[in-house]
Amino acid sequence: MKVTLPLKISQSRLFYWKTYIFVFILLSIIVLFLKLLSLSKYVLYALFCLSFLLLIKIEIQVAHNNLTVHADKILLNKGVLKHEHSSASFDKISDFRVYQNIGQRLLGYGTLFINTMSEHDLYLFGVRRPYMIKELLAELEHKRNEKETKDHNKAF
Repeated sequence: MKVTLPLKISQSRLFYWKTYIFVFILLSIIVLFLKLLSLSKYVLYALFCLSFLLLIKIEIQVAHNNLTVHADKILLNKGVLKHEHSSASFDKISDFRVYQNIGQRLLGYGTLFINTMSEHDLYLFGVRRPYMIKELLAELEHKRNEKETKDHNKAF
């Protein structure tokens, strides 16, 4: 598979499916109470604002949680208010792992773990097609190691 670097891997909105269902239920309650009861309109406005803020929170998190793969290293950016920026060079990566429970397998997302030789491992929740990305990263690492071996042999 031909890949152009830098490759950006983002978190999927499917990771937040429970929040989307909760927002749908909140909005359904608002519609029902508007038609059935004469509940205070301020309570309904508060529920609507809460559901809107939850959706905005999801969009901000999805936009700011990503992995960027360069030729020599992998960068991880997480968070908005509590920002985490980590990196690992391909030299320090020991392996790649994927975690998926049954629901995540059905929806096609999972958690991608990048094990490093240091004490800090990189991970990103809610990655679409995590096994494909794992294989892609392993292939990039393998090609990089082959190139380094050839360059090292040419030097001698």
